Amino acid sequence: MLEYKLFFRFTKYILPYRPKQIAILALSCLSILLELINPYLGKLIVDKAIVNKNFEIFIVYGLIGAALFISNGIIKAIAALLEKGMQLKVRFDLNKKLFSHLQALPLGFFKGSASGEHMYTLSYDIERSVDLIISVPKETVAILMKLVFILLIIFYLDWRMAVFSLVLAQVLYLPVGYFSRKMRSTWEDLIASSQNIFKRMEEIFSHMYLVKAMGRERHEVRAYLRALIGNLKIGLKNLRLEVLSNLTIGGFERVVIGGISLFGGLQVIRGNLSLGTLTAVMLYLSQLVSLQSGIGLFFQRISLGLISCRRLDELLRLAPEATELRGTEKIALRSPVIRFEKVSFKYNSQEHILKNLDFCFSGGLNVLVGPSGCGKTTIVNLILRLYRPGEGLVYGAEEEDEARQVDLSCLKRHIGAALQDPLLWNDTVENNIRYGSEQKVGFEEIKSVSKVSCADDFIENLPHGYQTIIGEKGCKISEGQKQRVAIARALLKRPAILLLDEAMSSMDTLSEEKIIANLRKISGLYTVIIVTHRLSTVMACDRVYFLKKPDTMVAEKPGTLIHNDKEFYDLFSAQISKSAFIS
Repeated sequence: MLEYKLFFRFTKYILPYRPKQIAILALSCLSILLELINPYLGKLIVDKAIVNKNFEIFIVYGLIGAALFISNGIIKAIAALLEKGMQLKVRFDLNKKLFSHLQALPLGFFKGSASGEHMYTLSYDIERSVDLIISVPKETVAILMKLVFILLIIFYLDWRMAVFSLVLAQVLYLPVGYFSRKMRSTWEDLIASSQNIFKRMEEIFSHMYLVKAMGRERHEVRAYLRALIGNLKIGLKNLRLEVLSNLTIGGFERVVIGGISLFGGLQVIRGNLSLGTLTAVMLYLSQLVSLQSGIGLFFQRISLGLISCRRLDELLRLAPEATELRGTEKIALRSPVIRFEKVSFKYNSQEHILKNLDFCFSGGLNVLVGPSGCGKTTIVNLILRLYRPGEGLVYGAEEEDEARQVDLSCLKRHIGAALQDPLLWNDTVENNIRYGSEQKVGFEEIKSVSKVSCADDFIENLPHGYQTIIGEKGCKISEGQKQRVAIARALLKRPAILLLDEAMSSMDTLSEEKIIANLRKISGLYTVIIVTHRLSTVMACDRVYFLKKPDTMVAEKPGTLIHNDKEFYDLFSAQISKSAFIS
């Protein structure tokens, strides 16, 4: 019952295409009716033309049969064209729906799953689901219609043959039901195994640098082969069941056809049945048996489609994370601040990363520091609303009017972020920088932000300058160069708030100092929040936010902290030379 509910839930995707679906069903029914005429036409040819040796009637019926055959071919072609077009459109709609839904899910969901799984779902599960909701209903109608009409026609031709065929045909459904249940679990295992292979392939290709650097090529080949062998074993098990199913069903079919043929022949010998009628009955029964032969494959498609629909439904039922706050407004940020009010946060059942924190990032250059793993990146993610605090509020507001909170879409338009991992695309340098802005910007502006991030010099020396394709994840340029491009991308948004989370960790100190100096000169950039472990950057900023403990944030000028806070001093003691400190 749950599976039927699931099926009807997915049929909503074909509602916009109801006229086409109705046309497909109408053409399919017409095609079936034309197919059902042919065996009766065969009866007339045998009884009226061949038995009576009437050549004219033979030609007339032959031409009628040819016209029916050609007409049926044209009707089937039109129906197939409509069906394929409808499949493409529904597949597009489902892809759009699922991809948009995945984009709306919280970051934590993607950290708990592999991207290969979602790629498999977008490719194969959608394809099987579309087949289920479009092709299967049409074929169900065709099967039922053929079954009913063939039985009625056989009853009309000879009731004894109809009753005998109907009783004997029940035997054919026994192996179909048995093997369909048997193969259901195997299909589920095969889908899970195929998805795992897909997931592993994606991970290997995306981590090829690590594989090569660690010399793990053979290990990965062996692991991949083990996965393939596991998949092959499941496939062979499924193949054995399919072969045994086909063999059993084929055997049952031969027994049934043989029994009906003997019974029919006996009726002809006794004079209870004409040769033409027997011919028509056997032709109708051959259609019925061919229909029966396809029922096993038909049930397999239904089972696979329902499995895929269930997997899609599980994804679509995941609720997008609510990231908006109540009472927010869309306002221009002139003097932006980021407020944390009694914020607590922890991952799953772990201990609190942040606990009951109250502080505020305001204008100028702010630096966030603390021991490794203390929660600095968590604070950045909370600002970006990639996570929601377990307790308390994190929001952007106007310094002059604390009551007015900025809504999420407005806040994100005013935030530019560059992270330790630059996350670049396999595209040109220019397009990677453009990714930071939804607005149309000229090349001069791209060049301008590249100069601020000290990226312009190395970009100009690339083979094709800003049009150089930098490879997957920017593999054709160095880590420091990637970070420069990422900072330029963040600046192109013209952000009121700039977040730099270890965004200069792969650069030399001189470049970092130059970028900090350039940031001070930018008009319209009000609040900069830098996460770093480098003392020179800390000392160049206006205000330090020192996260001592999950519940303790100290905000002070860098010079004051380094003289008065021993824990802060100890954090950077390895970088402090006595002569620099004394001066």
